Amino acid sequence: MAAVDAIISEPAVEKRSLKALTLQSLKRTYDMFAGNYSVKAPADERSQRAKIACKIRDEYAAVQTLPAAQPGRAAKAPSAFAPSHAGNGAAALDGAPGAAPPVAESRSTTAKLIESMPEPADRYASCLP
Repeated sequence: MAAVDAIISEPAVEKRSLKALTLQSLKRTYDMFAGNYSVKAPADERSQRAKIACKIRDEYAAVQTLPAAQPGRAAKAPSAFAPSHAGNGAAALDGAPGAAPPVAESRSTTAKLIESMPEPADRYASCLP
């Protein structure tokens, strides 16, 4: 009967402190992730599109449909593009020969994603999974 009790009894388990187990787990985790520390996660175009669509909706939903412009108020409102001095500002706005040539715009990946966004009706549907 003693032989049966020896077979049924559990094997001896090494008793270790919680601190030792935590340090061993920490070391294993570090070893697992240390190899790809500087590797960036690949960009997911679908998630980028959803992020930009949601940002555009949040920022510009209130001004998506604007009331018709009132002709009297447009003349009184200062232009954001008009120069503050009265020098050659009107000629520069009209595209006169003395005006500076337009600066070529560099397009970032974000700008390319915004330009490739579908129309507003389809844009909101693409946010949903």
